[in-house]
Amino acid sequence: MTLRGWHARLSLGISLLTALAFALPLAFFARQQAAERAQQTSERRAATLVTVLGATQRRSELAAAWRS
Repeated sequence: MTLRGWHARLSLGISLLTALAFALPLAFFARQQAAERAQQTSERRAATLVTVLGATQRRSELAAAWRS
């Protein structure tokens, strides 16, 4: 193989390694952010459910008190 061929392969290898060096931390960060967003969404849904259930219970208590 000629010197140009070796140089081309080496250059391509360095480019690929550089791309991986930047892409892997970004992928990890994106995955971490997605997990945090999913957790926040879950917490918001739970809080909404507690609010709705509390309002329903209170409404039932008021209706029972009004009937008696």
